[in-house]
Amino acid sequence: MKNLSTPFCRIGRKTPIQDTIIRMKPNDYKTYIEPFVGSGAIYFKLQNDPDKVKSVLNDKDKIVSMGFRLLKTNPTGDIEKFKNMSVPTLNAYVKTTQSGNLNNLAKAIIIQCGTFGSKGTGKIYSEGGIYNKMKKVVRGDYKDYMKNTIVTSSDYKQVIRKYDNKNAFLFIDPPYEDSKGLYKDGDDILDELAKVLNTVKGKFLLTLNDSTRVRNLFSKFKIRGLSVRGGGGDAGSDIGRGTRKELIITNY
Repeated sequence: MKNLSTPFCRIGRKTPIQDTIIRMKPNDYKTYIEPFVGSGAIYFKLQNDPDKVKSVLNDKDKIVSMGFRLLKTNPTGDIEKFKNMSVPTLNAYVKTTQSGNLNNLAKAIIIQCGTFGSKGTGKIYSEGGIYNKMKKVVRGDYKDYMKNTIVTSSDYKQVIRKYDNKNAFLFIDPPYEDSKGLYKDGDDILDELAKVLNTVKGKFLLTLNDSTRVRNLFSKFKIRGLSVRGGGGDAGSDIGRGTRKELIITNY
């Protein structure tokens, strides 16, 4: 199986701690669920065998979920037009992309990596940025990897209720405390989430910021602390820049 990486961007993405998460995953599962998929960095890093594992990716942000649907169908489109596109021309294209239909993968990547996903600081704006991204997609066999993957855009609770089972592994990366304004759906759901996870049948791994409140909410589960550096963000955000304390919480 090819070692694929996500072409998408997201504030607070899990790339800096992905190796730790992979080491801590359960040994055996038949369903993989991400209720807040974001960039999907962990989904690709896991290298799940699509012939043995059914995956469910969900994000309430319809731009995110549509990007994964497009990636699954492998609609690379005319990437050559981006090869020598100047930065001013690309900027003009981005403006029309933001208000137009999300009908190709290049648009999905531009929206996530050149605008919201990186707060407008992404290298996608540089000359050749989107072209280089798309070349990697063409070389990778994303369509085969995602053949047994369902992509949804629902409330996370509905996704867990529908797909959770005793053979499931749930990787849960919700909006952190004080993240309102960074995400379209950045409301504080932690009290609700703690109640939901009390009823989960499968095994879950939850990542969150380290705070007294979080430790108290999830005190019945196993909690491990770690320091994280990097992961995307902007200069005005405490999420994704510098070194921060985070928690990995599991029920196994």
